[in-house]
Amino acid sequence: MSTNSVYIDQMKAKIDEWNHEIIQLEATVGNEDPDAAQVARQRIDELKSQRESAEAKIKELQAAE
Repeated sequence: MSTNSVYIDQMKAKIDEWNHEIIQLEATVGNEDPDAAQVARQRIDELKSQRESAEAKIKELQAAE
């Protein structure tokens, strides 16, 4: 297994973790006080950004193989 393949597998696992956390946060945003909801929305945005970056990197690596 190449280094890129290992990295891709690790990134896919991390993306799955982020997706799970996003789902959990989205479920609680409406039930939180306004300050906590704002923090949750910021975390959701951060996770989505990380996910997009990781997906782009995966595509880049897969194209290079």
